Amino acid sequence: MIACPRCGGQLPPQARFCAHCGAPLGTEGAAPAQFWLAPARPAPVSEASASRREVRLWVTILYWIGAALSFGVAALYAAGLALPGALDQAASAQKTDPGQLRLAVIFVVMYFAALCLSHVVAAIGLTLRKPWAKVVATLAAALWVFTCVGVPVVAVVIFFLWRPVSPSRSAGDSQR
Repeated sequence: MIACPRCGGQLPPQARFCAHCGAPLGTEGAAPAQFWLAPARPAPVSEASASRREVRLWVTILYWIGAALSFGVAALYAAGLALPGALDQAASAQKTDPGQLRLAVIFVVMYFAALCLSHVVAAIGLTLRKPWAKVVATLAAALWVFTCVGVPVVAVVIFFLWRPVSPSRSAGDSQR
């Protein structure tokens, strides 16, 4: 075994390059006399974890839009509950029981309120690049399955949510 003159790593005698630092070795294990560049340093932990949390900008915007739309639907149905006689009128037009219609509307209001809340929390987390944001965003996307948006949009959003952003892109392009 020979030692690399650059990093001191133990190498077999026939090695032409150091397996630890990549330094070329002479014919007898000695490093050739030349100027060496410093080895590339890995990114600090904070930068590496931030790049893993990076999400495309359109995904974050989609969650903000989803929060606004689900709030609008919840408010619209809640207004139907609040207006006197609105549900009775709708029940008589549909020939259904007003009590059952009221329960269905309450369920829709609660569902879209929960959807709105999950979208707001996910959007805030994605905007601030919090480590828990992708998990919350995935759960919020799972709630979309029960809406008219459905499975295709959920599949696309979850794919791009968890797909790493290419490191070769510039900072401005990485969120597109």
